[in-house]
Amino acid sequence: MATRRGILVAAPAILLGLNRWPVEDILGLPARAAEVPPKGGIPSCGEIFPDAATTGVPAGSMLADSKSVTSTSAGQAIQNLNISGTVRIRHSNVTLKNCLIQANDAYIVECDRGNPTGTVVHDCTISGLNNGGTTGFNPDGGGGGSIIRRCNISGCENGIGIGEDKMQILDNYIHDLFHSVEAHTDGIQGTGGFTSLLIRHNSIFGVDTSCIILTNNVAFSGYTIDNNLLIMVDGSAPIIIRPVGPNAIGAGSVTNNKLGRGVGSYNDFTRLRPLPTYTGNVDWRTCGAVTAGR
Repeated sequence: MATRRGILVAAPAILLGLNRWPVEDILGLPARAAEVPPKGGIPSCGEIFPDAATTGVPAGSMLADSKSVTSTSAGQAIQNLNISGTVRIRHSNVTLKNCLIQANDAYIVECDRGNPTGTVVHDCTISGLNNGGTTGFNPDGGGGGSIIRRCNISGCENGIGIGEDKMQILDNYIHDLFHSVEAHTDGIQGTGGFTSLLIRHNSIFGVDTSCIILTNNVAFSGYTIDNNLLIMVDGSAPIIIRPVGPNAIGAGSVTNNKLGRGVGSYNDFTRLRPLPTYTGNVDWRTCGAVTAGR
């Protein structure tokens, strides 16, 4: 076995459901009673934001070894697995929960075909094993309404991709992303083709490009970026929303975020019209107000 960026890379599983291991053993962590509420979180300006103690596979979970998993029916629950491989969701209303998923793949968890709706991914730990060209969760083949919540995502070039309507990204911890001279790393990346996007109460530590980037390779509208902790460890700006072509960018809002400035600025809204509703955003350390032009 070997470790990469603090995550234990287990030997490939041979049988599904027979070998079960506490998540603490798999990740090389000290045991912690499952009934004890997780303590932790990152404080900023009077609020607490997600970290490793409040996201990912819950303490005390027993996980069964598994290779790559593909959904088999609508409404299926995929849960309590230590997955050395990918997850492919091809049916509506599938729930993926309490899973450790580690893979070097373009899309580690993906709605890849069948136009599924109502995907829910929560309390999972997702790692790209520090490889470029990887995305933790991508719903591009989905029909809308995906929710990803309380997940711990690391070791990917991009944490979460946006590719469908009515997507909700809530309470996640995205950190220690892959970084190289060639990479264009983003915590959350969207290139358009969506409406009614909600990004709320996530902790994202960005490198290279951004914590959140939205561009109009395809038209989009109706985005809400609210009450997140967005810190650039190295790179451009926590929030980038800008046109890269002629497609429309509709109204949206950027509110109540705690921002850690990049080498450029807190925001990059170059050539963006209309500007988003922009209120309540502050520096994550000083809690001083940040304006849309900075």
